[in-house]
Amino acid sequence: MYMRYLQIFAFVLVAQLSILSYPFFTAQGEEVSIYHTSDEVFQVMNDLSVDHPDVSEFTTASELLGTREVPDDKEIPILFIGDREEDRPWIMLIGGHHGDEPDSVEAVLSFAEHLLHSYSSDEMRSMDIISNVNMAVLPVVNPHGLDLLERYDENNEDPNRDYPFEPSGPSLHSDGIPLTTAGAHAVHTLSSMYPFSIAISFHTGSKGVFYTWGATDVGIFTPDHASFSKIGAELSRSSGQDILHGPANSFDDVAYLTGAFDDHLYGSSFLGQHLYSPSMQLPWSTFTATVELDTMKGHYPGNLGTLEGLFDEPITDQGTVPMGVRICYSACQMVKPTMDAAYSIENGSIELAGRITGSLFLSDTRIFMDGEEVLTEIQWVGSTILPEKAFSASFKAPEDVGIHQLSISTVPDRDWAEMAVDPSPMIGPQSLIARSRENLILSWNTIFEVEEGPEPDFNATIIPPPEGYVVEVGSSWRIPLEIDVESGTPVELVIIAEMDDMVQVTRFPYYDVMRDDLDIMIAPFQDAGIVDLTINLTFENGDIIERSAIRAVPKIDVITATRIEDENLWSIHLSIQGGKDPSTIYWGVSRDQDEPWGGDEWTISPQVLITDGEGLYDIELDLNKYAGAHFFLASTVVGPIIETFQIRKVVVLDLDVGFILPDVLVTVIEDDVYIGPAIIITHWDGPETLSPGGAGLEYRITLTQENGGRKIDVELIFKERHQMNRSELMMLDEIAEVHDIEGAPGAFFGVLSLHEFDGTFVMDSNVSGYLDLPNGSRIPISLNEMTGSFFIQDDDHPKEEREFPWSILIFLLVAGILILIVTYLRYGSHLKDQQQEEGGDIHTHRRPISRDHIRRVDGPMERRVRGPVRERSKRSEKPPWK
Repeated sequence: MYMRYLQIFAFVLVAQLSILSYPFFTAQGEEVSIYHTSDEVFQVMNDLSVDHPDVSEFTTASELLGTREVPDDKEIPILFIGDREEDRPWIMLIGGHHGDEPDSVEAVLSFAEHLLHSYSSDEMRSMDIISNVNMAVLPVVNPHGLDLLERYDENNEDPNRDYPFEPSGPSLHSDGIPLTTAGAHAVHTLSSMYPFSIAISFHTGSKGVFYTWGATDVGIFTPDHASFSKIGAELSRSSGQDILHGPANSFDDVAYLTGAFDDHLYGSSFLGQHLYSPSMQLPWSTFTATVELDTMKGHYPGNLGTLEGLFDEPITDQGTVPMGVRICYSACQMVKPTMDAAYSIENGSIELAGRITGSLFLSDTRIFMDGEEVLTEIQWVGSTILPEKAFSASFKAPEDVGIHQLSISTVPDRDWAEMAVDPSPMIGPQSLIARSRENLILSWNTIFEVEEGPEPDFNATIIPPPEGYVVEVGSSWRIPLEIDVESGTPVELVIIAEMDDMVQVTRFPYYDVMRDDLDIMIAPFQDAGIVDLTINLTFENGDIIERSAIRAVPKIDVITATRIEDENLWSIHLSIQGGKDPSTIYWGVSRDQDEPWGGDEWTISPQVLITDGEGLYDIELDLNKYAGAHFFLASTVVGPIIETFQIRKVVVLDLDVGFILPDVLVTVIEDDVYIGPAIIITHWDGPETLSPGGAGLEYRITLTQENGGRKIDVELIFKERHQMNRSELMMLDEIAEVHDIEGAPGAFFGVLSLHEFDGTFVMDSNVSGYLDLPNGSRIPISLNEMTGSFFIQDDDHPKEEREFPWSILIFLLVAGILILIVTYLRYGSHLKDQQQEEGGDIHTHRRPISRDHIRRVDGPMERRVRGPVRERSKRSEKPPWK
C-alpha cells in the first residue's frame, strides 16, 4: 500500500521537475513560462548552431573578442546568423544589459529560436531574412546579474552606463572609466568589427521604443531624425501595442542615458569630442534603440506570453516575448528591403503578384514589358504588423511570338536621407540605415516565351481629344472621346493620365463604354502642365490603344463681382489655383456670352494680369469704357479652343432688378406670427438662364414687447415662385394685382412661434446686404426707405363660453341632500345650531372668468396689426404654408 503511494509521489515529482527544466520551444507557439539562467542560454544557443550549421555560428565574447572572463565560468554567448563572408547589412540584438530585466533575455533568445526553426521549415519570411541579413544575437551581456536577478554586474557596475560617449563619471556603480564591464566591452568591440545598420537593446521597467539622443548635452533631434522617427514608429507598431516612441531625452519619465550604448553606437563616429577617449571612436554610425517591453522588472512568468499566432491579425497576445520577437523581425526586414514576385498567363492576360518587405514608403513603382512601361493600375495590400506590402496587377500579354522580359521596380523610403528639422549637430544624416536608401531601387525581372499569339476578334476605333485640349486644375476633367465598336464586346476602358511623377488611372466598365451618351470624367491634377493621356480599350483577347496630350491650366474663380454704388464701376475679386510658375490672366467684356472666347464680340483688355502662380487678385472695371458690355470673363488662355470645355467664369455685370415694399402682411393665429409677402422682386431683366438667389440679402424683423419682457429676431427668407406653396402664391398675386405687377419672380416670407403670446409688440425691419446671383455676381441693395415701425397688439374679442358641467352639479346636489337628511335624523336640533355658527345656508357660486387669467383659448383668435400693415381676415384654421 505504502509502496503504491511512494510510486505515485515519485512519478509526480519527476513530472514536475521535467516541466520546470524543459526549455520552451518557441517555433511551435507553445506558451513561454520558463526563465533561463545564463548557462541555459549558453546551451540553447550552442544547440541552435549545431542544428543549423549552414546558417549559424556560435562563439563567446571572451573567445572571439578577448573580453575578460566573468566569475564562476560564466560566458557572454554570441550567435551569428547569416553568412559573415558575404557583403550584407548587419543587425545586432541585445538582451540582459541589466540582470533584473530577464524578459529582455527571453525575447532575444526566443527570436533566434523562432527564426532558425522557421527557416528549417522553409517559411518564406525567415528564409528571406537569413538569405539577406547578417546578425549578431547577444541575449545576455550581464550573465552575473541575470543569475542573481540584480541590475549590476559582478563589480557592482551598470553595463549600460559604461559606454564612452557622454560617459558617466565615478559613482557608486561606475569607476568612471568606460568599457570596463564585460558586456559593454563586447558590444563596443563587435560594433567596431561589423557595420551594424540597426542595433536594439531590450529592457523592462518602462514601455516604449526610445532612440538617440539619450544624453541631454547633445540635443534632442539627431541629424537622422527624419528616418529614425519612421523606424521607431514602425518598431512600435510591430510590437502589437500602442507604445511610446521617440528620442529618449524627450520623455520626462525616461532616465537620462549618459554613458549608454544608444548614443555611443550612433554618435561616436562623427562626434569624437563627446568621447572619453579618441581611441574609442567607432568607424560607422548605427540606428540604435532601447526597447522597453514592460513596466515591471523581475520574474513574472505570466507576462511572457505565447508565440502562437505570432503574426495573426489582429494581434490578441500581448506578452513581452511576442512583442520583442515581432520587433526583431520588423528590424531585420528594414535593414534590407526585398521584393519577390510571380506571374501567370491566362487568356492572353498576365497576372502579376508579389511582396515587398522592409520598406515603409514606396514611390515610382513601374512595370516594364520588353523595356516599355506597362500602363496599368497596381493594387496594394499592407500588413498591420510588419513592414510588408503585397501587390498585384493585371495587363495584356504580348502577342509577338518569341522571348519577352517582364520586370517591376520601385524606390523604397526615398525620404530617409532628408535633412532633419533642427538637428543637433547641424549636419546631414550619418547612419548606415539612412544612407542605404539614397540610391536604392528594388527590382524583380523574369523572361518568358510566347509561342503563338491569339487572333483578335474585335474591331473598334478610338478618337482621343485633340493635342493641346485645355482642362482646368481643381475639378473633374471632361475628356471628349469618341469610341466606335464595330465588332466585339469591350471589357473595360482604362484612361491613364501622367504629368511629371504623378499618375492617375481611371477605369470604366464595358457597359459604360457602350452607352450612346458617353461622357468621360477623370480625376484632375492639382498643378498646371502638360498631361499625357493613354486611352486603352480592352477586349477579351486584346487592346486598342490611343495616346494624346492635353494641357492643364490654372483654375480661375470669380469670388465676387461688386458694383460700386452710384458709379458704373465694378470691383472683381479673382482667385487662381494650381499654378506653380508665374501665370498670365487674360480678361475681357462682351455683349454676348455665347460668343466664342476671343471672338469679335469680346473686348480683351490690353492690361493682362501677371500672377506669381497662386493667390487672390483684384480687377477694377469701368463699364463707361465699354458701352453696352454685359458680361465679364477671365482665363489663362484665349482662343476658340476654350469653347470645348466649361472653365469660363462669365459674370453678368449690368442687370435691371425691380423691388417694391408693399404693406407687409402680418397674420397672427394662435401663437404663430406669419409675416409676408414683404419685399417683392417685381422684375428681372437678365439672361434667361439666371434667376435671383437672394442669399446675400438680409431682411430681419425685430419684435420687442412693450413691457420689455421679450425681444425676438426673425430673418425673412427669399422664395422664388416655384418654391412657394399655394397660399403664399395667392397672397403674392393678390398684392401684385394691387400694385399692377405681372408675374413677380419672388418675395420674402417668415414665420415665428410665440408661446404664451400676450401684449403689444413693436416690429422693426431692417434691410441690408446684396443680392447674390448663381454665377458669382453681387448686386448691392439700397432700400433704406423700407425701415419703419409696426405694432402688433391683441383685440378685444368674444371668448368662447365654457360649458358648465351640469351633470356633476346635479350629482353633488343629490349627494348633499342625502347627507343633510341623514345628519338631521341623527343629530336633530344640533344641526340648526351648527349651520348658524358656520354662516348660513350652503349654496353654489359661479365666479366670472377674468380675461387676465386666460392665456390661450381653443379655436381661432384674431389679432389686429396697426401701422402701415394691412389687416388679414380672420381664419378658422392655420394657413397651409405653416
